Amino acid sequence: MGGLSAAVRLREIAPAARRILVVEAAAWHTLRPKLPEAIGGYCRCAVRLPLGDLLAARHISFLQADVQAIDPASDRVSVQTDGDHVWTVEYGTLVVALGSIPAVPTGLGEAGRLLPLWSFDDACGLRRRLALLANRAKRLADASPISVAVLGGGFIGTEVASAVAGLSRALVAGAPIQPQVTLLEREARVLPNQSPAFSRMVTGALEARGVRVLAGRRVADIGHDTLTLDDGTLVPATTLVWTGGVRPHPALAALTGTEHGGRIPVSDRLEASGFRAVFVVGDDARPPGPEAPVPFNRSASYAAAAGRLAAENVAARWRGRPGRPFRPHPAPLLIEFDPRHVLGLTPGGHILVGAAPLLKQAAMARHVWRVGGWRTLRAMFRRTFWDPWCRRGPEVQCPSPEVQEAVPLLFPRLHAGT
Repeated sequence: MGGLSAAVRLREIAPAARRILVVEAAAWHTLRPKLPEAIGGYCRCAVRLPLGDLLAARHISFLQADVQAIDPASDRVSVQTDGDHVWTVEYGTLVVALGSIPAVPTGLGEAGRLLPLWSFDDACGLRRRLALLANRAKRLADASPISVAVLGGGFIGTEVASAVAGLSRALVAGAPIQPQVTLLEREARVLPNQSPAFSRMVTGALEARGVRVLAGRRVADIGHDTLTLDDGTLVPATTLVWTGGVRPHPALAALTGTEHGGRIPVSDRLEASGFRAVFVVGDDARPPGPEAPVPFNRSASYAAAAGRLAAENVAARWRGRPGRPFRPHPAPLLIEFDPRHVLGLTPGGHILVGAAPLLKQAAMARHVWRVGGWRTLRAMFRRTFWDPWCRRGPEVQCPSPEVQEAVPLLFPRLHAGT
């Protein structure tokens, strides 16, 4: 979200003489906070926004390519498009917002069974797998029940476990099958960085939805259909979902060091320390020095705010001005278990219950408004409620990629300009 926010802000404030190139591997901006909802039935049109339309402007170009390496000494970036072609792009000012990638562990038995949840395709694939397992369990008398283990009890992990439990129950409704969903967290409690009271409330809400929460446990081995924990406990798991740690993008190697956990030291104006005309936002940024506090978290709201400020500081640099320091405003943490049940935690430590669902929808609408304006916000809501492919429910399966790409042609009035 940091990179898109920076590009959209530059589109608004950059002089027409300045040329802006946006490089991104995907053609879509994925609303990652909505991925758990995609498991429950949201289709791609409510989770992904087309970058080509969001960045439409005369002085902005969009290049769909993978960033291979950054060479700040020569002011160049190596990118790879379809195939094996590697191109070199020269820059005058660089904004780095590559984010993180899933740090899926290896070397634990059948670790290849771990399914990362990082994109809409991952969420859709998990939904399809659960639907197939449910059909098999209902048709075969000797079929094993649905058993899913979610590894990682952070923000996304708790929402994913709740979404999987709700979908599994809906898929086997009317059959004598009890789905088994387990959430594993290696720390002493889920959401270890939040208050203990909020963690207990989230744990209780998960258990009320049939999720088994195991905190303070580590996975010792991954078997064919089970997990072995460090205390010898066996956890049934025909499906494994990874929502745990992340690692830096490989292309950041020239800008970062191991002493900062892979994050690039930046000044309070988000400029990379020791490099000329390089700004860093989102997951990739960290203040310089081991004693300095980390003023921004790895969250969508912080990344979006950092991206907008980085764009303004880039424009200030063009005008010969110093720019402004980053002073983030902490946003409430909102955990959604279903559209009507959302728990929130304010930066001051107050727990929100009644107003949390409205706040969550308002926060997402605010972000969509900022990146795409009224047209994109209206299109997202129209797609969510009116698009035939976006009707939610356990009986609706994600359409094939071919059908997904044909939807704008079949329903042009709903998809025009978005």
